[in-house]
Amino acid sequence: MMAMAEGNAARIEGHLASDVPRAASAIDPRASRGVPAPDLLSAARDGGLEEPGRGRPGSRTPVAASSSGGIGNDALKSQHAEPRLPQSMQAREALSADWLEAVRHARGERDRVTVEFGEGGAAPTPREYRLFFVTGHPRSGTHWLGSLLNLHPAIYTDGEFFFDALHEGFGRLSAWKWLAVGGDAGHAALRDACFEDSVRRLLVAVAPRKAGATHIADRTPRLLKVLLPGAAHIVALRDGRDVLVSWTFHQLRVGGRMLERFCDGARGGQRPRGAGMRAVRDAFAADPDAFEHQPGLLLSDERWVRAVARQWAEHVRHDAAAAAAMDAGTIDARALVVRYEDVHADPSGQAARMAGFLGLDPALMAPVSDDSGTAPGGLGRDPRSFFRSGRVGDWQRYFTPEAGRWFEEEAGETLREAGYETAPDWQGDCRVEG
Repeated sequence: MMAMAEGNAARIEGHLASDVPRAASAIDPRASRGVPAPDLLSAARDGGLEEPGRGRPGSRTPVAASSSGGIGNDALKSQHAEPRLPQSMQAREALSADWLEAVRHARGERDRVTVEFGEGGAAPTPREYRLFFVTGHPRSGTHWLGSLLNLHPAIYTDGEFFFDALHEGFGRLSAWKWLAVGGDAGHAALRDACFEDSVRRLLVAVAPRKAGATHIADRTPRLLKVLLPGAAHIVALRDGRDVLVSWTFHQLRVGGRMLERFCDGARGGQRPRGAGMRAVRDAFAADPDAFEHQPGLLLSDERWVRAVARQWAEHVRHDAAAAAAMDAGTIDARALVVRYEDVHADPSGQAARMAGFLGLDPALMAPVSDDSGTAPGGLGRDPRSFFRSGRVGDWQRYFTPEAGRWFEEEAGETLREAGYETAPDWQGDCRVEG
């Protein structure tokens, strides 16, 4: 990982983006005064990657039926409803009006917030909080890392805030010169300060949901960007081949937007497309266990495999360069990269490592267990579940020689730079029949 970080830190602009402003703002929102480029990973919570110009993160456009034949996405969702939501995705206790009023008057700077609050009418006393972030490509283990962090009595991770969408909205205030304050550097600085203040207040507002918590985190899967100066970032990294398999199952389970786009038929006289993913989608809709019998079908669509592989590679290279810049002191933040595979091998050790990185005593952490959803594979292996498998090397059950070749051509270099392979000959392990 270090070799990849050092090599990419110098070439991030040319390799990861077609223009310099996009590459700069991808690492640090304050590096560009224009509107940040649409982050295709920002809509992962919605089950699909948001396409530029097709809505906003978190919005949904239900598909009643597929216009190109087969089973539509809504039918897919209703036929195979989520059997069990993780605890962190269930309804949460409402926050008290008194606490929220105190948060409105909180004082914050960088990654710290002080809230003056008195429980049950008592005299207000200052409560100090530190804010941090868990990031990474979708399906790389950000949810698992959040659960492990919650084993510490001083840490609380409360799900995904998707602050990228908020930052994009703030960016539009002065994105173009013809706007009321377009091009005004002073107003842009005020805009950035208001954004940071919003992040601090929205994040610290959930602190009462865990008594005694002093370190509050957002765990949105996203690029490694600095939202608060000086903040700590724990970055999840996972083998891109396992990410591809997990993301494909996730899209099939929720009927996500990315799946919808790849299942679209011909438009405006174009040649037919999407037949490959329609077959995959329809097979899952008819039988969620279909790929146990036909494993080669899962990754049979070349366009899909190449798109997800390329996406993963760009994300990992960007994060490596951003982490290297943080280590070098050129970006005002800290980052700790945590490999999914290392967590799988030693969850307690990696949980202690993360606590230490945050300056907390690892000895205070509760033990890893199935009940807390922190043990490897402890949350189920149901293809219809949010926690489908969690196996390391699961990709070998589904990769055909063709899928291996497509992935290698798009992301093989990154796979080796990240330390998951040493040579292209890994494709010899792709023996699943198509």
